[in-house]
Amino acid sequence: MAILGFDETFLRPFARALIEAATTRAAYRMTILQEARAGERCRVVEYVTGAGKALEELMLQPFDNVVLISAVKGKDGDETLFQLPRTDSFLRAFARMAYVADQALHDLLKDMERLARARKVMTNT
Repeated sequence: MAILGFDETFLRPFARALIEAATTRAAYRMTILQEARAGERCRVVEYVTGAGKALEELMLQPFDNVVLISAVKGKDGDETLFQLPRTDSFLRAFARMAYVADQALHDLLKDMERLARARKVMTNT
């Protein structure tokens, strides 16, 4: 089992990558982080093999019944994080869930920004 923490820019591309890998039956390599920059937050963090390790690449490998999601570790090889069903019903449900979650996350971020601006105005007056 793996627990992933991610920001608002991850869910939509991951859902696309999962559906593409499952439907084309071709492995899909998803780059997450080009360079680690000091002071910036990580886009995707994995919490099982360490205390919040940033992931740089994911490999989505389709098999007959599942899509295997692995962290690409370079010279150390790949580390399996989890697997997802490759059925049509699961992919449809996942796509819908990803869309609804993405919309809710973006709406929440807009509300938080609006509240932060309102607080800033109130403290300046």
